[in-house]
Amino acid sequence: MVALWERMFRKKKLPKYRFQNSPVDDVTWVQITDGRYSSVVFSYGTVRFSWELDIPKLQFSYNILHSGNHDPDLLKNDQEFVTMMGDILTEIIIANEPIRTNNPQESDLQ
Repeated sequence: MVALWERMFRKKKLPKYRFQNSPVDDVTWVQITDGRYSSVVFSYGTVRFSWELDIPKLQFSYNILHSGNHDPDLLKNDQEFVTMMGDILTEIIIANEPIRTNNPQESDLQ
């Protein structure tokens, strides 16, 4: 059975992006490589889930490391950009979700 959030997420077209390693710490950066926000580089901070009316809501903090051709202050208040970052994060979470089985005797986490 496909989760509700996966069905909702599939309808969105995300820009292309790539990962970059920070030269100063172990944080991975995300660089948008096409579309409206091309060349913007950001990193995620704290990520957590909350529930609102029995619907999971993704909450996250972020840092804009390079604003590309955008004004950094306007970018921070751009709801379309923030939503796009949330959609990318959702894609990353789904792609890295561990495979689980229904066997209660054996842990499948490695």
